[in-house]
Parts: sequence; C-alpha cells; structure tokens
Amino acid sequence: MMLTALALLTQLAAIQPPTIKAEPTVFDVIDQRFGSGEIDLATRHLWRVAAIKSPQLLPAELQQMVGARATPRAREAMTSVLVEAWQWAGKLPEEGEQVRQLLLPPADLPLTLDSALYPIRVSYRSSTSQAFAQQVLTASEHSWQVETEDYGFAVPTIESGAERYRVRIEPTGMGGGAYTAPYDYDTSSHWTACFSYVVFDDSNPSDYIGSTMAHELNHAMQATMDCAEITTFWENTATYIMSTVYPDAFWETVAYLPYFQQQPWRALDYMDEYHSDAYEYGGVLLPLYLVGAYATSDGPVFMRKVWEACRQSWAAYDNVPHYYDAIAQVVAQRGGPAGMEAIHADFSEARFFVGDNADIYHIPNARRLWGGEPTVTNRYTLRDLPIEQAQPPYGEAPNQYGANFVQLDNLGDRPLRFEFDGESTTRWEVRVVLFGGSEPSLTHTIELDPETWQGGATLDPIGHGSAVLVVANLGSADYDPNRRRWTSTSYSYSIRELPSAPILDRIDPNVAELGASGMVFTLHGAEFVASDRFGVEFLDPRVRVTGFEVLDGEQVRLVVDVDPDAPVGPVAIRVANEPGIETSADGLLEIVDLEAGGEQGALGCGCAGSAAGADLLALALLGLALGWRRRRA
Repeated sequence: MMLTALALLTQLAAIQPPTIKAEPTVFDVIDQRFGSGEIDLATRHLWRVAAIKSPQLLPAELQQMVGARATPRAREAMTSVLVEAWQWAGKLPEEGEQVRQLLLPPADLPLTLDSALYPIRVSYRSSTSQAFAQQVLTASEHSWQVETEDYGFAVPTIESGAERYRVRIEPTGMGGGAYTAPYDYDTSSHWTACFSYVVFDDSNPSDYIGSTMAHELNHAMQATMDCAEITTFWENTATYIMSTVYPDAFWETVAYLPYFQQQPWRALDYMDEYHSDAYEYGGVLLPLYLVGAYATSDGPVFMRKVWEACRQSWAAYDNVPHYYDAIAQVVAQRGGPAGMEAIHADFSEARFFVGDNADIYHIPNARRLWGGEPTVTNRYTLRDLPIEQAQPPYGEAPNQYGANFVQLDNLGDRPLRFEFDGESTTRWEVRVVLFGGSEPSLTHTIELDPETWQGGATLDPIGHGSAVLVVANLGSADYDPNRRRWTSTSYSYSIRELPSAPILDRIDPNVAELGASGMVFTLHGAEFVASDRFGVEFLDPRVRVTGFEVLDGEQVRLVVDVDPDAPVGPVAIRVANEPGIETSADGLLEIVDLEAGGEQGALGCGCAGSAAGADLLALALLGLALGWRRRRA
C-alpha cells in the first residue's frame, strides 16, 4: 500500500522531489495486453487481482514478474486494483464471478490473536511472528478506537458468521506494503457497504505498522460507508487520517505531496488507470486544505462527514452523489462557497502557498509542507516583460479541475497588466495573487466574459515582491468525475508593465492654419512610449491627426488636417501611452484663420499662410517618404 519507512526517509532527504521508478510492473504488462486486444476486460481484472492474491493463476511469464518486479509503484497500486476490480465485478454478477471468487477472503492463518477490545482478529503463520502480530493488533486497536469512536467513521462491516474483522500477516507479493480488499456487498445496509479484510506484509519494518494500519482500517471504514466511491478519494482521505491517528506519520504524508504537486495540471480526481504513480496519495493536500479552511478544530470529523455525504443506496451503481458533490455539501454547511467549482478555484490558489511559498493567509502551517511547492508552468522577472500571448508548455495545459501557475518576480513600482484568453470548451477562474514583501498577500480575481473567457486586470505591485497568475480549469458544466475522462484545455496570457502617463510640454509650431492639411508639428514632453497602444488625438474632431511617429521618449512627430469649419482658437489634445493611461492639455496648439487677417508669420516660417501651408504639406510628404509611422484617426 505505502512506501517503506526507509524509502520515505530517503525521499524526505532528497534534494530533488521524489519520483516513483518507472520500471514496468506486472500490472503494466497486463494492461498492455488489454490495450492491444489480446485479453478482454474480465481477464484484465482477473489477472490484476491474481497478481496480488494468487499469482499461480497467471501465465508463467507473468508469475515470474510478480516477484521480480516488486516496485513501489506496484505496492501503491494494490488497494486500488482490488477496489476497482470489485466495483466492476459487483455490477456484473455473471461476467465478474471469477473476480468475485478470487476476492473472497481465505481461511485464517494457523495462528491468531483476538482483540479483547474490538472485533479484530490478526492471523499469522509462525510463532516467530507473534511479537510482530501483537504490534499489528495493538496498532489496529488504537486506529479502530480513534477512527470510529473519536472521529465517528463507520465500524467496518463484518460478514455474518465471521464475528471479527480479519487482518492477515503474510507476503503481499509486491515486496512489502499492505492492502485492503473488498469482497462482497453488505445488503443489510442501506448504503453501498462492502465487507473487506486487510493483508499486511510481514517484511515491513515495525515502525511502519501504526500508520499503515491506520491507513488500511480507514479504507475498511470507507468500504462500509461507500464502496462505490472513486478510489482517488479513498487514498486522499486515508493518507490524511493516518497522520492524525499517528502524528509522527505526518512526515510520511508530506513525502507524498510532490507526486501531486509536480503535475498540478492533472484533475483533482485523476488516478492512473493502470498502476499508481502516487498522485492520489499526494492528493492528501486537498483534505489538508479543506480542514485548514473549514475544520481547524475537527478535521477528521469533517472528513467523516464528507464520506457520509458520499453515500448512496446499495442498489445504485452510478456513485451519485460522488465525492465532489459531498465536499461541496459539507463545505456549504460550514459557511463555505457553494459548488465544487468555487472550492476548486480557492484550492488552486491555496496549493501554491506551501513549503517555501507559504504565507499565513492560505493553509495553516503550510511551511511544514516543505517539498510540496507546485510546478510553475512559466516563471518570469520584470526584465522579461512584456509577455505577449504566451501559452502553457506542451503537455501542461490544465485538465478539467486542474490548475497552472505563472510566476512573476522582482516586481517594480509601476502597475502591471494581466490579460487572459481561455478556450471556450470549458470554464475558467483566473486570479492574480501579489505576495512577498512588506504588504499582506493580495488576491484579485480577473473578471472574464462567460462566453469568450477573455478578461484582464491592472494591479499596483507596490509592497509586493512577486505575483502568481493562478489559472483554474473549472470543467464543463456537466463534468462528472465518475467518467474518469481527463481532457486538457489551453489558453493564452499576456503580462506587461504599464507605462506612466505622458507629460505634455509644447507643440512646435504652436499654430495651425484653418482649412490646411498635411501640416507637420512636433509634440514635446516626456514619458512617451512607442507601442501599438500609443495614441494621440485632438478633442475637436475637426482637427485630425492623420499620422504620427514617436521619435523618442520626449518627441512625437504629428501630421494634422484642419477642416475649414473648425473653430478658431486653442484646441485641446489628448495623448495616451495606452488606453486609460493618458494626459490631456489645452492651449498647446491654436487654430488661426490667415485669410481673415490672422497674424503674418504666425506659423513660425515668416511667410504667408498659403505658402506656409504648402511648406508644411511638403514637409509632411517628405516625412512620409522617409518612413514616418502613420496612423489613421
């Protein structure tokens, strides 16, 4: 079921996040044969169960793999393999009969220890294992007491005539670990309750016993409450519960986080269909978040209430409500947001702030979750801006109910503009969180058009050192985790530092002739920024800028037409480095009517108005020939 204590300590000491070795397991080979059409679905489940319980039923080459390919990936997969096989066989009484028979518990082993406190029996083979068996029984009693009496989880259902819940100490066939095996419905229950038993490998170290039995007995209780629930949530919950029953196991729990956080673009309910890569164990971060947000004083009780909300009639095979529904129900009862979409959006933000990223505003004691920082899809500093229409790297676009993180560091003192454009085949929530520095973390949700999923936000970074763009894929409106289908959806984003507002000083020459066209002027000032977003216009539409060029940060060359019916006198001008970042001024340019007796030489050329107009037109044509940037009003 879980990694050995030695392996966990090795992981915790590693500089790089741990990875589960990718050597093919017996489960991989079985699934390759199923995928190629060599075996059918019934044989797939039968062989997968046989690899754990009865390897002699496998083809010879697969029998050899069971012992030779005993890897952590195989150990992690055992409970899920058995649960998923039972969930399949339980729906198909005829087709699944062989699987059902193979899942049945064998007779007790020769030696037994019975609890005087609870209906638990531990059986084992040899008197040399008695001390080990006693440790297993003691851990089982403690886990049973805490989880059922203190937390309120259902007592594991026991088959009529069996009298005691069975824990067997024998090799799992996977080189260690433990597993919980469901094997039949308890039809006396109103809910989808299953009988089950636990197998604990006697090669496990002694200091592994407590947390493992807390984990496996929690599975037994889950099977009693909702045997049809998605196995992802079985492991999310049990990995959390084991560290509350045995607080020293907290570091075992933390060791799993990188498997989840290294791939935040996966769906929360994702689980490898063929073997475990420990993602679902690292998904313990979801219970840790929920408890921190809504159940700081009674976290295990909160999780029990979620499992109670998961239940459905035992005759219902559709697993409705599923655990997304149940989480939403219990969170709403505790004053949280309505709907799993909103919870996922909040969680997507909070999961960034763990380990080295931790602050005091998201998950309590998040700094203890070291090594659990999520993969950042892209990371920039201020010098990388502007970022235009960037997308997540190949393979990292988020699944429905997955997330991405884009980080920007070394923020300056100018406002930042974030823009988002998501594909419309799903729904999105996008937030910018400013953090680090002298000010508290600040979250801003970008308002998105619900049809185009486009939007943007401008934020002042003063007092913060970094920003993270949190992109949460909320899934389609009919998303159902029971379908086990995970599709990714892409998007683009832009980030830029906004310029200061332009400063306007003067226009040279400072007068324009009524009715003239193609006149050339130079606008003087400061903070002019050449970009596609730069714009300049006179506020009277009869005075038109027909072309312009930003020469540098202090000068803009203008080409201007003035209609014959424009008013004589000063005209106001507006200059924008981009929409919304603009400055207006009046009196920098004056319109004069030379034919009506306007001052000679007023255009600054010491000549008549008509000649001045001709000269200005010539200058305009010359400037355009030299490549001045033109822009239509």
